[in-house]
Amino acid sequence: MSIPLYKTLIAGLSVWWLLFVHYHERVYIQSTLRKCSWPGKADGNRIALLADPQVVDENTYPHNLTAFNWIVRQLSDNYLAKHFKYMTRTLDPSTTFFLGDLFDGGREWNNTAVWFDEYKRFNRIFDPRFSIDRMVIRSLPGNHDIGFGNEVVSEIRDRFRVFFGDSNGYYFFNNNQHVVVMLDTISLSSSNGAISLETWEFVNRLSARMSDPTDAEFRSVKTVVLLTHVPFYRDSATQQCLGPHRESPNPFPVSKGYQYQTVLDYALSRELISKLRPNIIFSGDDHDYCHVKHSEEVEEITVKTMSMTNGIRYPAIQLLTLDLDGYSTDICYLADPYYIIKAYVLNCIFSLSVLLVKVYFSAAYEVRAHQVDRFLRQKVLLEKAEALLPTGEAEYSRYWKPAREGLRLKRQRALVVAANSSIVLVIVWLLFGVYYLSA
Repeated sequence: MSIPLYKTLIAGLSVWWLLFVHYHERVYIQSTLRKCSWPGKADGNRIALLADPQVVDENTYPHNLTAFNWIVRQLSDNYLAKHFKYMTRTLDPSTTFFLGDLFDGGREWNNTAVWFDEYKRFNRIFDPRFSIDRMVIRSLPGNHDIGFGNEVVSEIRDRFRVFFGDSNGYYFFNNNQHVVVMLDTISLSSSNGAISLETWEFVNRLSARMSDPTDAEFRSVKTVVLLTHVPFYRDSATQQCLGPHRESPNPFPVSKGYQYQTVLDYALSRELISKLRPNIIFSGDDHDYCHVKHSEEVEEITVKTMSMTNGIRYPAIQLLTLDLDGYSTDICYLADPYYIIKAYVLNCIFSLSVLLVKVYFSAAYEVRAHQVDRFLRQKVLLEKAEALLPTGEAEYSRYWKPAREGLRLKRQRALVVAANSSIVLVIVWLLFGVYYLSA
């Protein structure tokens, strides 16, 4: 028996899925980003700060099934890629800084070939083509990229710098009225001079220039913005996170472990604030938002992760505007990743339910007609058998077995559902692929 294909239903579901995918892969993300507004004046320099993308790899969930890790990786890559693409188009920042932890297992990859494959993947997610005519700085390392402190391996750090650029630097805005300083505090935390010396020399040179009133570049600087991956030290008992944006109800953690330290050492934090005199510090690493005051003159914002896999319910980026009045900053929430996943799951259930209703309750379903036809033909056979044989009832039961007919009907229905569902699934997969790969 041929398996019926419901072409009209398949076409209808395909159109529905086209609209569904278009909304959730484009419209919903863009509409969420449009809710964000740049603080400060419209003619200021607009800077986007992106923290801890930590692209998923085999180190993220080492104890889970390979198939599960593959699915999570695809979902996470798509989420990051779509938001980076539409952030540049919708919010149109003039400059974008990454605050470290670009990879999840970068510090573990001694095999350069593996690292380079992940580097190419990172560039597919954060495609440089979306940032043409914009400045994008990705060279600030995180502890997941190169390790932390005394556990930093110089070869891994040097490899990171070769592909992403110098880990220390400064950038002027608004005719040198503002300077953004990017500092590799991870290397600075090492007691190994071979690791920390270069960054200390950078700090000391920069501090001397900032203190020199005759320095042509720095003498007009009014605002110093400091970027670091690891947050500065704070006493979690007395320095509570300010504002409503932090998800965790717990105090900011102050701890250390394998290849990480949640805050810089107290002495290092004080020295850097003294030498560089920042007005505001932006950090990453914690994944959750935290706004603290180190003094009346110095505040710090720990930027939320932009990743959906870092234990945060609502990922976000930070918007910074540098204008003639100084600096202004605000949080920008990204699309709810778990809403998107739930929507896809519920839509799959809906589509399958529609197919089941069509198969099981359609009066035109040809298997039912086939069953009636078979029953009538076997009834004629029974009447002939009763006329010829005293065992006509046995002869009938040999040809007509209701239990077997029911099983056959169920199998046929299952095949119809499977066939039509497979076609819809292939169409949905192609649609998703087009939306994933297209600009």
